[in-house]
Amino acid sequence: MNTSRNTTNNFYLDTIDPSNLLQPPSITASSPESFFPNDCTSIDDWLADELCKEGLLANAMDFSPEKILALLPHTPPISPPTSVKHEPASPNVPLFPEIAKQKPILPKVNLPRIAPRPCPTVAVAPVKPLVAASPVMMSQQKRRSDSMSGSSAADQDEIALKRQKNTDAARRSRLKKLVKMEQLEQKVSDLEADNHHLTTRIAVLESEKSGLQLKDVSLEERIRVLEAQLAEAHRALTKV
Repeated sequence: MNTSRNTTNNFYLDTIDPSNLLQPPSITASSPESFFPNDCTSIDDWLADELCKEGLLANAMDFSPEKILALLPHTPPISPPTSVKHEPASPNVPLFPEIAKQKPILPKVNLPRIAPRPCPTVAVAPVKPLVAASPVMMSQQKRRSDSMSGSSAADQDEIALKRQKNTDAARRSRLKKLVKMEQLEQKVSDLEADNHHLTTRIAVLESEKSGLQLKDVSLEERIRVLEAQLAEAHRALTKV
């Protein structure tokens, strides 16, 4: 097993040239088929051959290569890689076209200063003095002011008079209520005194009534006794 691995590694080293690995694909003349022996045309052939050498396939010598290939999964043959041509970059094309398209900075130009235009002066008309008011107008204004002040004073007096009347009416109503309350209280006190006097009188009369009733009972008893004596005296006289 170790001898077969060593032969395989030596085969790789003999087949691959280190100088070819550093060259681009378009320059190297070797194709992918150079990695395998001359009698193997695909990966399947090479894999079957290696498995037979390592003894992983039992009785591999009894089978033909066609039978061995039929047992293995079919893979397409390796096609040589397509060489990609790299076009050289044009030296005239800028690396950053946005920067190349920018406009150059223009130098600052100092423009001449323009003198300001003089503003036209507007003639202001002189203010006319106020015309002195006539005495008639002054008297009318005074009358109006006097009438307004008189009306306002009259209104104030009327308001004050109404307020005073309302105050007096409220005071009179309060006095009437107080007098009425005092009268009612006096009447209540008088009635209470009369009630007490009458109650006392009733008690006296009740006592007198009870005394008279006792006297009446005693008099009735005396009358019965006298009647009995009179009847006995009358019988005695009639017997004689």
